[in-house]
Amino acid sequence: MTITVVRRSHTLLLALALAGCQQPRINWQELPDDVFVAGPAVAFEVGGKGSAKELALAVDKLPGGGQQISGLELFKLVDDRLTKVQFQIEKDRLLGTFTAGERYLFHFPMNRSTIAKYTLFCRVQTVYLRFDPFEESFLGNRLCPVILCPADPYFANDLLDQFPILRRFPDEFGEGELGGMRIEPIGSGLGFGNICDQCFGRNWDIIRIPVCERPLRRCWVQQGPGPNTLGQVENITNREVVGAINAVTPHPTDADIMYVGAVNGGIWRTNDATAANPNWANQTDNEQSLSIGALEFDPTDSTNQTLVAGTGRFSSLARQGGNRIGLLRTTNGATWTEIDGGGTIDGLNISGVAPRDATIVVSANTADTLGNRGIWRSTDTGALFTQMSGAAGSGLPVGPSFDLVGDPNNNSRLYTNAGGNGIYRSDNTGATWTKVSNATMDGLISSFGNVEIAVGSNQNVFVAIVQGSTLAGLFRSPNSGGTWTALDLPQTTENGTTYGIHPGGQGRLHLSIAADPSDDNVVYIGGDRQPCFTENFGCRHPVIPRWPNSVGATDFSGRLYRVDASLAAGSQATPMTHTGTASSSSPHADSRDMDVRADGVLVEGDDGGIYRRTTPRSNTGNWFSMNGDIQTTEFHNISWDAVNDIVIGGAQDTGTPQQVNENDVTWQSVATADGGDVAVDDTSTPGRSVRYSSSQFLGNFRRRVYDSTNTLQSQVFLNLAVVPPAPIGNPPVAQFYTPIELNNVNATRLIVGAGNSVYESLDQGNTVSEIGVGITANDRLGNDAIAYGATGNANMLYVGSGTRVFIRNAAAPAALTASATYPGTAQVVDIAIDPGVPNTAFVVDNANVFHTDDGGATWTDVTGNLGTLNVGTVRAVAFRGSGIVAAGGGDLVAVGTDNGVYSAGATTFDVWAEHSCNLPNVPVYDLDYDPVDRVFVAGTFGRGAWVLHE
Repeated sequence: MTITVVRRSHTLLLALALAGCQQPRINWQELPDDVFVAGPAVAFEVGGKGSAKELALAVDKLPGGGQQISGLELFKLVDDRLTKVQFQIEKDRLLGTFTAGERYLFHFPMNRSTIAKYTLFCRVQTVYLRFDPFEESFLGNRLCPVILCPADPYFANDLLDQFPILRRFPDEFGEGELGGMRIEPIGSGLGFGNICDQCFGRNWDIIRIPVCERPLRRCWVQQGPGPNTLGQVENITNREVVGAINAVTPHPTDADIMYVGAVNGGIWRTNDATAANPNWANQTDNEQSLSIGALEFDPTDSTNQTLVAGTGRFSSLARQGGNRIGLLRTTNGATWTEIDGGGTIDGLNISGVAPRDATIVVSANTADTLGNRGIWRSTDTGALFTQMSGAAGSGLPVGPSFDLVGDPNNNSRLYTNAGGNGIYRSDNTGATWTKVSNATMDGLISSFGNVEIAVGSNQNVFVAIVQGSTLAGLFRSPNSGGTWTALDLPQTTENGTTYGIHPGGQGRLHLSIAADPSDDNVVYIGGDRQPCFTENFGCRHPVIPRWPNSVGATDFSGRLYRVDASLAAGSQATPMTHTGTASSSSPHADSRDMDVRADGVLVEGDDGGIYRRTTPRSNTGNWFSMNGDIQTTEFHNISWDAVNDIVIGGAQDTGTPQQVNENDVTWQSVATADGGDVAVDDTSTPGRSVRYSSSQFLGNFRRRVYDSTNTLQSQVFLNLAVVPPAPIGNPPVAQFYTPIELNNVNATRLIVGAGNSVYESLDQGNTVSEIGVGITANDRLGNDAIAYGATGNANMLYVGSGTRVFIRNAAAPAALTASATYPGTAQVVDIAIDPGVPNTAFVVDNANVFHTDDGGATWTDVTGNLGTLNVGTVRAVAFRGSGIVAAGGGDLVAVGTDNGVYSAGATTFDVWAEHSCNLPNVPVYDLDYDPVDRVFVAGTFGRGAWVLHE
């Protein structure tokens, strides 16, 4: 944000905050008289004498260019509290009554304003600046850019990007060194206060930049992946993947502009979609939900600036995600407003949207209240919605609606399904509906399946129907649903068995369809994955190789087809991957959405990201990644490597990626498929790190050793042989995500939380012993509810199983015993131990935090005010011990939640607040704290990995 002060008869004191946080009250006495801290906001004190009728500020990079700023609020400090005051904006002037000595705060709608409205003041990175705006040398110039007390690396690097001239001062402004920078007052020789003179050659003796006397906390910094290379695609440059994209929405006329909605990563826009590596900008990081189910342009807006997105949970990981908050709408293609119809569409899992000026129609395939499934309609731009499914006179039966699409040549015409009752069409923008499907189609449609609809340029309509979990029918109508013809179902024969487009049986989620705008007979359809050649043997035939299959696939990549209704039955379907391309290319598996750009290129969203297919109507084209720098990975598990200062994580459907270099957003896959639990030993051998990882069900469980240059030294695949005293014939039974936990004292020891028992290894996983017969450690969608070892007792072990906590305080054969006093009644989600105090641990379920300081003999509920902070479900817990010298100091417990990270400090651990700043409003499924580097790592479920250096 750039603030330019226009000449008026006032002296202003400004403070720009570079990050936001929350604190319940303002205590001005804690701040210097001439310093105000806010975020994101501008605080000022009116100088001079008497009163003024106007202040003049021109604010760049805000909606309306500072002239019509939607959501801008003005507060005055009255009796130590912020009181909202009225004002008007006229061009570059702020109109009101302002008296000398009064203190005000502008609050810009750049963060979660509903939470932070009265809690804006806190100690964060701040600009301290006093100046006289009448000085002619100041007018017309930007503020001096060197206006920060100790800054986080993210802001520092961004500063260098915005002001390249600063790079000529490498000694003072080296990247990565700004975190500990101190600003000295002007006149102190080579202090940073003189950088303005050095940059601009002016004498800024009016500016005062005070020495920072107290530490200011840093913010979370994004680490990627963006993208992740060596992913599960074929013959695509670098084999790029990032994370699931649920909606792809090209601009109607400009092929360079495109929007996508990530499964749990929000809405992104690119202005160079035709580039080899598009640049993407996230637009919704601070909205209440980043879980996007549908995204469409409003065709009634001739400027193509109006879009509407529907929120919903569509993750391949058990449909997990953020809140179902209704809709997000933009009228300028950049800033979004939440629409929930006064709460009427809260809780809908929105599968389709059809915005038409003041009329907005949405479909829901499920909902918090099942009776709310189906079609909803608003005629007042979302102020109020009415459920049309089952409404008298609507013609639309009750039931879930899996899709909602419009006719590109008739804005009033819409199509949907009504549960298992068939396909329906509306010719008056959803007010009334008429059934248009035939009996054959109706017999295939089920309330427990899936339906996707595509409408072409000349009243041609295509409908794909999934029955159960696989494609059961594909139909075409040349006349808006008047008559229908069944088309070929794409299929191949592998080793004597026939498979359709859903060999993985995921048709209820992974189905996409797009009508070609230039050929009324052609439709594109996508399913889940390729079948291996020995699919009928579970891809494990002892003699026959599983690859290649009949279309030339050599991996479980995408399965997409072109179907041409003009061809004879039996020959209509052609693969669009492998043998159906020029270079045997294929995108990631698990297709979700397809559309055709203005330049005729097909774009597809799937669990790996965004891909494009050139010349889709022939076999001469290829698949290319469009992932660019988008960052939408769904991490369920995360770890930090203090030897190499990099992150490794287990991700939903994009394997186990790890950073190649420190702070590098380009990652590389260790393994593909669904990434399993990860763990890093960075303490047992100086200069070496040992990383444990696997695929789902502990597949290819491996131990990798890296040196301090992040170079792989060795790799061993672990078989987890059981040794006495465990009985023979009782080996570990893997869970989908099998928890792995290393010992905090001796990291060559590890715990394996199998589906049948708890196992312990004393030799880096070479062998294991059964130590908890019949105890199943909760895997909780990737979290590992295990804490193991602390100084003074390396054998201390806590394991969450169901709603109970099992504890062992001595070496085997000492038993894991359930804590009789543990008060929790919900499934244990995660456990953290104080690595310096074995009897101190924290246990979280989905809503509560419990603390013991006597090894589980007694427990204290320390949930405190956490439930009042709109955190949603609690997902993870981490502990920072008192031996850590860090900002804030002392013991601290942090939890990952549906809406970020929150922490509470000693000694009661029950007063919670948002932990630092800059983290998107995204579910945090795992937290790791590394005491060596003093760094928190957050594995978010949709926005990749983030780190916070303390």
